[in-house]
Amino acid sequence: MEEFEDNGYDTPKEAARGDIPRQFVRVLGVERDGDTTRGSLLTNEAPRFEPYQVGCERRDGRWSQTGVPGTFRQGLPIRSRKRRAGRAGEAGSTLT
Repeated sequence: MEEFEDNGYDTPKEAARGDIPRQFVRVLGVERDGDTTRGSLLTNEAPRFEPYQVGCERRDGRWSQTGVPGTFRQGLPIRSRKRRAGRAGEAGSTLT
């Protein structure tokens, strides 16, 4: 049996998205603190977006997810809220 190997991603944003197809995820923002990040995502299609946050870390120059994505615990990060507010009509999101 072959062992699963995660080679990681070039950027924290790519790692936050992971293997979710692009048409089903929007990365709202990634807050970075050194070699760790917290990514805020919306998955699925409008108007039934599902919010998630995922932690990522950099090891050997590559970014990988840590743990399992979960729903927002502390609301959207401020930068993500500002960015989302600027694009509200564009995405058709009903998330408030």
